[in-house]
Amino acid sequence: SVKIYYDFSGYSDIAIGAGRLFGFRVPENFNKPYLKKNIVLFWQNWHMTLTSWLREYLFMPLGKILMKKVGSKHSWFINTVCQLVTMGVVGIWHGSTWNFLIWGIYHGIGLSLYKIYADLVNTYSTDHVRAWFNKSVVWQYLATGFTFIFVSIGWLFFIFKWDTALKILYKLF
Repeated sequence: SVKIYYDFSGYSDIAIGAGRLFGFRVPENFNKPYLKKNIVLFWQNWHMTLTSWLREYLFMPLGKILMKKVGSKHSWFINTVCQLVTMGVVGIWHGSTWNFLIWGIYHGIGLSLYKIYADLVNTYSTDHVRAWFNKSVVWQYLATGFTFIFVSIGWLFFIFKWDTALKILYKLF
């Protein structure tokens, strides 16, 4: 996880520095993503330029099309389809092998499940419970740790072929 972060972040820093040498302002691309408490915040702070471009030009237009076809009653379904398609594209953008597609779908599933979880918490919990979650330092550390572990498991599919990644996962668990 650390190597991947430093590789991507380092390449971005080189691009930012090279751009400044020529008078261009290149936006930051990473904002402490491993310190975020959920997968949505992770992706909002990891590879931010690609993420925002895909959100604007793929996720949102696809969501609007599906909203017209399916209707707003099934927002969880629309969100899931949009997440899976968008993250599948992110995977394929990184490489044209199965492992990258699996990595993208893995994150799409994670984002979809988090959205369902967040909606359930907002619907069925009280303001007092939500305030406790937001203030609890222990919960913040646990949520950040869980997010880091989830992302780190996903990196197995990014680095290794899918069958090797599955073997490593089997040995881990």
